[in-house]
Amino acid sequence: MIFLLDSSNLVAQLLEPKLHSRLPEVGLEIFSSFETFFQRLSTMREHPVIAILTTDNRGQLDHFREMQKLFVDVRIVLILPDHEPETLRLGHRLYPRFVSYKDGNFDDLVSVVTRMHDKMQSFPGV
Repeated sequence: MIFLLDSSNLVAQLLEPKLHSRLPEVGLEIFSSFETFFQRLSTMREHPVIAILTTDNRGQLDHFREMQKLFVDVRIVLILPDHEPETLRLGHRLYPRFVSYKDGNFDDLVSVVTRMHDKMQSFPGV
């Protein structure tokens, strides 16, 4: 299962077709609010999840940090709003498997998510 949290929905519009073309059989759920995202994530404790998190600002990174206990066993892919060193430092506190930026084309992100998904299918405990 892949969860995409994008409050602006702009990244989702670019990512959704790319993810569906590479992983057509995988469920992709898109969330625009933190509350709905965290509610759904809390129900998926027994299922492997890849969470693609987009952030509009550093405050949202702090919010993710506050909810970090929900990210245990969740593979995080992080999309940061800018290339500032402080933003990257805050993002790394979430221990993401991969970091990208909103101004990218996301091809590298889709490749990484595809490999992560394939590995999860081959080795569910990894």
